[in-house]
Amino acid sequence: MQTHVHDKRLLVNRVYNSADYDVKDNWYAIQEILSQFKSVHHVELFDTCSSSGDWQGFFIQYLNHKYYMISFYQENNWPRKGFTGYTGRVLLESNDLITAEIAYDVINFELVY
Repeated sequence: MQTHVHDKRLLVNRVYNSADYDVKDNWYAIQEILSQFKSVHHVELFDTCSSSGDWQGFFIQYLNHKYYMISFYQENNWPRKGFTGYTGRVLLESNDLITAEIAYDVINFELVY
């Protein structure tokens, strides 16, 4: 089990299984996993419509004096126990703090275009 992970690279295009981390196997597993990384400042789910827990979100990572907004989603491992989370690509890179308001503007833009 891993907790308070030190990271030196962007957390893009990675796979996380809830069984490999010190988290409860609940619907917020990927959010809890990403929050364990010291460089992750904010994790937010924005699409929780699936009743099975197949949800989407974004997180803000601060690394090398820059902020990065990165997408993620999780899938329910049914009939096995737990969840698998996947991080995606960088949606926004900034020298300044990426606020929730800015992040939702990016999400709305991505959904439209």
